[in-house]
Amino acid sequence: MLLQTHLLKQLQQHGLKVGLITLDASDPSVTNYCMENQIENIEFSVPPDKWMPYRELFRRYMLENVKQNPALYEKHLRMVEQAKTSRGMRNRLRLSNFASAISGVLPFSKNIYRKLERRQLKNREADKLISKYRPSVVISTVPVTVMEATLLFAASKKGICTVSHILSWDNITCKGHFRMLTDKYIVWGEIMKDELQRFYGIKSKNIYECGVPHFDLHFKNRKELAGAPGGKYLLFAMSSPYFAPREIDIVEKIAAWIEENRWPGLKFVVRPHPQNVIGNMADLSWLGRLKNIESEKVKVDYPQINNESGIHWSMKQSDMPEMSLLIAGAAAVLNSGSTMSIDGLCYLKPVIITAFDNEEDLPWHLSIKRCMEYAHFKNIIESAGVFKTENYDQLQRAITAAIQHPEAKMEKMKSILFREVGVDDGNATKRVVDVLVKMANAAQLN
Repeated sequence: MLLQTHLLKQLQQHGLKVGLITLDASDPSVTNYCMENQIENIEFSVPPDKWMPYRELFRRYMLENVKQNPALYEKHLRMVEQAKTSRGMRNRLRLSNFASAISGVLPFSKNIYRKLERRQLKNREADKLISKYRPSVVISTVPVTVMEATLLFAASKKGICTVSHILSWDNITCKGHFRMLTDKYIVWGEIMKDELQRFYGIKSKNIYECGVPHFDLHFKNRKELAGAPGGKYLLFAMSSPYFAPREIDIVEKIAAWIEENRWPGLKFVVRPHPQNVIGNMADLSWLGRLKNIESEKVKVDYPQINNESGIHWSMKQSDMPEMSLLIAGAAAVLNSGSTMSIDGLCYLKPVIITAFDNEEDLPWHLSIKRCMEYAHFKNIIESAGVFKTENYDQLQRAITAAIQHPEAKMEKMKSILFREVGVDDGNATKRVVDVLVKMANAAQLN
């Protein structure tokens, strides 16, 4: 998301020297972007630790109320199910129950744990890296990760200003407690700001609502393409089989409707999620099924992944512009719980949510229905700015309504879009740059 914008380039243009720290400095997109924009390309990682999965588990149950967080509770239920046949999972379940019991009986143990965890973030290589570059500001995009928290810890020890620029809307509520809190926070809009205040007690003066830099392209295209012909196809943005195990059946069903000419002249474009194509959450059998539905009326637009990269979901630079134009031409954007709901709203396109599992009744922790309860996505559902469908009849009616009356939910769409990303003026990148330049200049004066 960061490399799909000109944010780092603009920071350079303001006279700041920028370094980009990643897990894989040889990633093609990272290498090219850094070379083209004279950005320092820095590789850093924390050595693998065989005990890390157990520490992560203990941490989750020590710090979180797992049963009150749908995104975490579904993982717990999966572990309970797997523990029936796996000794390793039974041991993990015992460990999680032990941590939860300690946290429940001794509430102060959470504070003790946090202090101990901070000590574990001490890393000699991180100290060396910070000392070598002597930055005035260190910016994290995913502060829940060990790698980024380690760098933030090293920076904070030296009194360097630290910033969390939260790029993804589920990071505050679905990923567990941040390992390191920072001095300042840059967020999308009022929803993220409210979450930081509720869950972490962050003061309003330390939170900057700037919008979403990688959505600037959407707003720019929306303005430039206003009045252009479009709406000739439905766009389905798929999720990982881990979240929506029966989504492929729904995609096949819609493809069959299109072939039957259920909506005369309408075509169908399917965009698989990167996790449909690669990674431990993929189901490669879906690829063959997607190939089988392709025709003159049904196309599959595969994400442009850097397959050899050590960075998760590393995409080619051409992917975002092409995806944005794909949304621009759609009659409606369908998905079962992904960020593409927001992408679609950026274009003020009708958004349809497939909140069902084909015609099956799956357990809650395996069903897509659980995702409707995730804190970040619940805001979208409760806004009534999208069509939530719970069976095929509702899905057909929603598609028909979206085609015939695309502006029916317009005011509610605009309302939830504003709450999520702020003003849709395409200037989010500029606002982030202005904030960071101000921070860097203040840090240098100090």
